[in-house]
Order: sequence, then structure tokens, then C-alpha cells
Amino acid sequence: MRLLTVTTAALLLFTHTGQADTAPIDSRQVVELNKEQQAFVLDHMKSMLETISTIQSDLAQGQAELVAQRVKALKTNEHQNKPRGLGKSFPKGFRAMSQQMNQHWEVLLKPTTDDKKIQQELHLILNQCNACHRSYQLKR
Repeated sequence: MRLLTVTTAALLLFTHTGQADTAPIDSRQVVELNKEQQAFVLDHMKSMLETISTIQSDLAQGQAELVAQRVKALKTNEHQNKPRGLGKSFPKGFRAMSQQMNQHWEVLLKPTTDDKKIQQELHLILNQCNACHRSYQLKR
């Protein structure tokens, strides 16, 4: 009888603490894109992160003068591969975040060797990344 009670208690505990009951609800706004748009957005996010990493490496090696050309390559790739009408597919808030982020990339397009200024702009870009990822999700 005692074994049955312990087993029943364990089963009840398991069913009330299972994954489905404790999974957080994703309240981020869904951004619906077609396959071409989604592929571009995912690739561009990856390219931005890789560019930030490369710039960090450049700064660590004392090569701040390379920053503008890294950002120029990123922006050139964006302009050459961005699907038509992509901006219109984004919610208003998403577009606003993207525009703010672009302002920081534009600052980095201007040649400078001021490591502190570069780091500050990278920090602001990453803040935009975090804010966007907290607010939006791509529909798969």
C-alpha cells in the first residue's frame, strides 16, 4: 500500500511539473516573411554578428583603421542582396529599431581610430539586437 502511495505521489508530481506546464509563453510579435526574405534576414543577422566579432578582433590587434572597410563590406552585401519590398514586410516597431541600428553602422562607416567611440557604437548596435530579439520572432 505504501509503495502504491509513493508511486501515485511521484506520478502526480511529475504530471504537474512536466515540461508543458512550465514552458514560458513566447509573447514576442511574429514577423511573417516569405522564404527569400527570411533567408536574407537570418543571413544578414549572422553577417552583422560576424562583423562585430571581426571589429572586436581588429581593435584587440590595434587595427581600428579597418573598421570602416568592414562595415562598408557589410552594407554593400546588404544592398546587393536585400529582397525588394522587405522593409514593407516588417512591423513599424521593427523598422524603427532597424533604422536606429543603421544610424550606428553609419557612424562606423566614417574612418576613425577612436577605439572608445567604436566600442560605444558596437555596444549600441548590440543593444538594438537584444531589444529586437526580445520583441520579435520570425515565423518558421
